[in-house]
Amino acid sequence: MVTDKPVSLVPIEYRSQLEITEAQIDSGYVKISNLTENTSALNSEEKLILNLPASEERYFSTSSRSEDYYPLTHIEYIKEGEPYGGAFTYYSKMYFKRSNNGIDYIQFFNQDKEFEETVYFKNNLIKGDSWTRIKRVDRTTGDIIYQEDVNVIGIEEVKVKAGIFNAYKLAITQNLWNSGFEYYVPNVGMILKEYNIFFDTVNPSDGKNTRFVLKTRKELVTYNVIPLRKL
Repeated sequence: MVTDKPVSLVPIEYRSQLEITEAQIDSGYVKISNLTENTSALNSEEKLILNLPASEERYFSTSSRSEDYYPLTHIEYIKEGEPYGGAFTYYSKMYFKRSNNGIDYIQFFNQDKEFEETVYFKNNLIKGDSWTRIKRVDRTTGDIIYQEDVNVIGIEEVKVKAGIFNAYKLAITQNLWNSGFEYYVPNVGMILKEYNIFFDTVNPSDGKNTRFVLKTRKELVTYNVIPLRKL
């Protein structure tokens, strides 16, 4: 059965012991994330370690730190009579290079001794254009581990907290069941990101395995425009 109605996964006897409110439980919360993202330029030492060939000012990295609290995991600890250690912390880092045509994603392999670049974002977006921006392949078998494709849908009026924009709508599809849309505005950047994340979990109420869709939304709240230096 497919429905937009939130599904309550928390039995009554566990509700008072969890680190979420009754309203969040009734709304169908399955995870609460405290996400911090930072973008920074590569310094000369880091560029040297990674053995990147272009000039230093072309490169930058994005790092993410997420503290995720899972009510269902907490319930399992309660059932076992074990203390819950709190939120799980995840770290990730991605490297990019500015080019005259857009932004390239840098993927490292062979213990970071080798790398390849793919187009992550194009400066000139055209309706109907498509490309693969991330592709991770098993170097032994040739099997695709992860792939992320982009398709330019067109221009739409989008309202976020930072204002109303005419934005390019990009459909993002992944081979791991996830899909979503990203909205970009020239000289501003991404103003909205909406994703559906599919995952399977066991409902503690009846022990049945259920597929859920986690709907996420990230929007621009405020921004400043800084003139981009020519390469």
